[in-house]
Amino acid sequence: MLTTLLLSQFTNQQTPSSFFTLYEQNRQEQIPNYISLDFILTANYLFKQQSIKPIEKELYEKFGVLAKGLRENILKSYKPKEKEALAYVLVLNRLLDSNTSGAIPQEAQSLAEQEWVLIDSHQGITASPINKVAIDYSQFVVRGKYTQSAELKSYFRALKYMSYMPFMVNAHPATAITPQIVKEQRANALTIANALKPMPKLYKEIEASIYLLGGKGDDLSLARIIDQNSSQISEQLNALEQYPQISERIIDTRLIKAIDIPKASLALKLLPSRFSPDSYIFSSLTYPNVGEIEKTKDRLSSFIDGKWVRGYPTIEDISAVLVSQYPKEQHYKGYKESIKKLQKEITCPKDHLYGYDFAIYKTLLEQNKSNSFKGYYTQSRYILNLYQKQSYAGGLKSLFFDERTKAVMESNMSEVLELLIAEDKLLPNSKDFVEILTKLKELDKKQNKFNKKEIKFLNNLDNRFKAILEEKDSPISVDIHTNPSDGKILYETLDNPIVKMIGEGRGAFYNHREEILGERR
Repeated sequence: MLTTLLLSQFTNQQTPSSFFTLYEQNRQEQIPNYISLDFILTANYLFKQQSIKPIEKELYEKFGVLAKGLRENILKSYKPKEKEALAYVLVLNRLLDSNTSGAIPQEAQSLAEQEWVLIDSHQGITASPINKVAIDYSQFVVRGKYTQSAELKSYFRALKYMSYMPFMVNAHPATAITPQIVKEQRANALTIANALKPMPKLYKEIEASIYLLGGKGDDLSLARIIDQNSSQISEQLNALEQYPQISERIIDTRLIKAIDIPKASLALKLLPSRFSPDSYIFSSLTYPNVGEIEKTKDRLSSFIDGKWVRGYPTIEDISAVLVSQYPKEQHYKGYKESIKKLQKEITCPKDHLYGYDFAIYKTLLEQNKSNSFKGYYTQSRYILNLYQKQSYAGGLKSLFFDERTKAVMESNMSEVLELLIAEDKLLPNSKDFVEILTKLKELDKKQNKFNKKEIKFLNNLDNRFKAILEEKDSPISVDIHTNPSDGKILYETLDNPIVKMIGEGRGAFYNHREEILGERR
């Protein structure tokens, strides 16, 4: 009775800072471990995060070589009319702290300085001095793990710059892009593309690494127009019918039909933004793709163009598309029709990390593990958010004998574990981690009937993970959707995990919440 009371007090009054903290407490208090799928998913998230570090370090070095090469190649035959193209490359070099010694034309240096001030202050939406298009400069706020060092900060801003700054292909009043701007940007894009020409191997290596992390590009690569005729670029690119599925542009929806937004958003980029199915879902289920509210306004409602519309998505929109589990905030014109359309369209190949993650989301939802889905989704976006297109609208401890004779596992985890194993095999140095997951997959089939060796394995699973992982989990928050009309942002957040007693074991689970805030953090 006293034990039950103490456990009840722990569960209700104390929240551990991480899964690993809880399992260490279990060891100290000799409470059997309950191994939740959420804990395994969290360990996998931490392993994936540290495995990406050497990939990003190598990419950072290659970015520096790319930036320096572009600058040198443009300067070889520079003409004053190429000042914007050179300014674009000068900003990239500065973002990477690359040596810019040597004579730089003043007109290009001045433009680059204007652009740099906007990026460095990252205050909001304004027209780019170089690209002449409205840019949400708050996207350059360094966040997540990229705040941990100067090198990571540079990496974040440089990749964001290359994948976010567009060279627009089509003119349209809704984007404030005139035919003259298109003409100028076509010429700038061609100058940078031709400066890229002597570095095909380097560019392909960079693109391959980013594909592994984020999948296919949703925009056109500048590499596509090398050696093309400037006057024919717009015509040729529009003929390809490869319009972006997710628009990052600031669109005046009063001046355009929803069906015309992809064409108006068509842009060339040095490194195209990646297509992510969740961002496509979010953009497809908010205004103007989904219209006015049909009932009383809810937390996702926003007053745009003189009417109450769906200004924000919800993580549950993914559930609606993948397994037809609809959110409460579904009563908007065109919502259900858009869901049916998305259910036919959404595919995600399992040849990159995000492809596997999306398969894991679907499996979790099909198994009614909604909380696990929400937690793992938030962790996945936290790691890979930089690569995804955002939709718009400790010391030694005292030794003691571990006398626990029982351990418990969440059931029905094999299918998710199989996907995690296949995903992790894409990563370097994954052998030891995959061996642990494989063992867990074997134990999942035993329906909690474990021998002494298996019980010991489960009660020390956290230490096995810690021997591989460089960090432990902590609260995270990730921005996934921006509504420029309200100036607010949708965040998915994980707080300290929730502790529960399951049978004789104590375990932890994701503590997820979704919030709409008025500023980027």
